[in-house]
Amino acid sequence: MKSNLLDLLEISFGPKIMEYMKNDDVIEIMRNDDGTLFIDTLSQGMIFKGYMEAEKALNIIYLVANHSGQEATIENSIISAELPGSGFRFEGSIPPTTATAAFNIRKYSILELTLDDYVKDNIMTKTQAEIIKQAVAERKNILVVGGTGSGKTTLCNAILSEISKYDQRIIIIQDTNELKCSCEAENHFEDDRIYKAIKFIEKHQERIISLAEIAKVCFLSESRFLHLFKEKTGIQYRRYQLWNKLIKSLPYLKNHSITETAHRFGFADSSHYSRTFKETFGFTPKFISNLG
Repeated sequence: MKSNLLDLLEISFGPKIMEYMKNDDVIEIMRNDDGTLFIDTLSQGMIFKGYMEAEKALNIIYLVANHSGQEATIENSIISAELPGSGFRFEGSIPPTTATAAFNIRKYSILELTLDDYVKDNIMTKTQAEIIKQAVAERKNILVVGGTGSGKTTLCNAILSEISKYDQRIIIIQDTNELKCSCEAENHFEDDRIYKAIKFIEKHQERIISLAEIAKVCFLSESRFLHLFKEKTGIQYRRYQLWNKLIKSLPYLKNHSITETAHRFGFADSSHYSRTFKETFGFTPKFISNLG
């Protein structure tokens, strides 16, 4: 079945896109809703590559949705998945989200930089690199934030390279397998039930998910869910909920008051939000508010 799906995808993509998929210089392939096709390369940046028919793009999205157990409909018009075979990140959308079918394929970065490489290539200063190294040594929280294609994954891999110098157990939680770690004590999180739980929470971020509800989603008892979540992620479910709500609140906080943000994301009050925020990130929400 998987082999048949791969064959269908290769036929739908066509020889041109399959060539881009195999080319290490190409890191991203985009079909916009106006039909234009672009690739992003390491050597030349963004390059226009012609056009793709809307029907062809739609067929690709339907195939990927089918493979990932999803259904592309008017109600569910955005499909996020990994491409079978390669594992590349795929994001597709159909009307009404976009005028016609559009998709984006993000390939794994072949760049493997260390923090010292960043300094050598004048991407960051030596002082900046030392600050990150010190934060790693002191086991501090590090938040890597940036727009699409800004190099977040490459920087995260550089930080992981620094972390691997220490004899510590590392657990990597990710919905797309992009991070690289050279340490021996590495554990990748792959339990499908807990993965489904995390995706469910992210999909319903506008409301608080009760323990009973999320356990039911995973077909587990509440006690078994709590045990399995801690076993697979290394953190308590309640702590993950708080962390997830804090991360989702950051863009909202830049344009709203701390009190409004606290209520919007389910915290008891602004004091509860501020206290949890500082415990997690090491600074207060005012820092983010001032950036707005």
